[in-house]
This record gives sequence, structure tokens and C-alpha cells, in this order.
Amino acid sequence: MESKVDRPIILLIIGLFLLGYGIKTFFDISNYERAWNTFKPSAVSTTAVISDISEINARGGAYHNVFVHYNDESGTEHSAKLGYWNDSMDIGDKISVYYDKTDPDNTMADPAILLVEEKTAAPLLTILGVIVSAASVIYIIKNR
Repeated sequence: MESKVDRPIILLIIGLFLLGYGIKTFFDISNYERAWNTFKPSAVSTTAVISDISEINARGGAYHNVFVHYNDESGTEHSAKLGYWNDSMDIGDKISVYYDKTDPDNTMADPAILLVEEKTAAPLLTILGVIVSAASVIYIIKNR
């Protein structure tokens, strides 16, 4: 037999999960921006061409590996795997990437472009997590 408190406890767990994921996303954004600020002084912007996109199916869903090739300032061609993907990317598309002058195979994307969705999702997930968790706790306390 299900008690009155079972459903609110499940909602509490969901709320805490959303809250935790929102906070984790804030930390991920902060870490990427910190790495970017260290990388940017020695970086050069260039246009890269997407040469391959492979989809990887995993337990948590599908994710994509995006490979690009580009030329450095001396004209030497390099290839790299990007750390991001979005559904508007297609093979042959030209995109802006930054590479390290001292290590042209080391690339990063500008966080202003890369983190748009994360910067929207993080506060929403955190607020939703707080609301769901608080409502669950209030319900549990009132119905003891």
C-alpha cells in the first residue's frame, strides 16, 4: 500500500536532482570560461570546415563527435575534434574556431557561442529544483 508521503518524496528526489544538475551546469560553465580566459591570450581565430560528424549512442542518449580541419597562420592544415555539437551543424559547414599559436592542434570555441543553451538551462533547472523540492517538503510537513 502506498502512503501519502511516497509521491512527495519522489518529487523531492526529482527536485533535488534538478537542483544538483543546475548547480553542476553553473560549475561547468565557470570551468569552461576559466579555461577560455587562460587559452584566449595565445589563441588565433580561424575558419574551419566540418569534415565529419559521428553519432555515438550511449546509455544516457546520443552525443556527437564533430571533426574539423583548418589552416594555421603558416598555411599548415590541422584537424581537431570539437568539444561541442548542435543540430544546425552539417558536414562542409564553415565555423569559427580558435587554436593555440604554440600548439595549433589545441582548439576551443568561444564560450559566448558555445554556452548559450547552458547559460539558459542552468538558472531554470536550479529554480525549478528549488520550487519542486520546497513544495515537496512543505507537503510532507503538512501531512505528517
